[in-house]
Amino acid sequence: MSNLDTGPYEEGQIAASEGERISANPYEKGTDEFDLWREGFRAHEDTDDDEDFDE
Repeated sequence: MSNLDTGPYEEGQIAASEGERISANPYEKGTDEFDLWREGFRAHEDTDDDEDFDE
């Protein structure tokens, strides 16, 4: 999934937008990359929740 134009945070956002599960995090637990990916994933989830309230 790694792309030279994106970092772990953006990769997590993309994974969430594509319907991946948070357990799909490709980085080793305990690394900065793991935490960044998870933060990006959760940030996208929060955005989705906010959109639901606008309807």
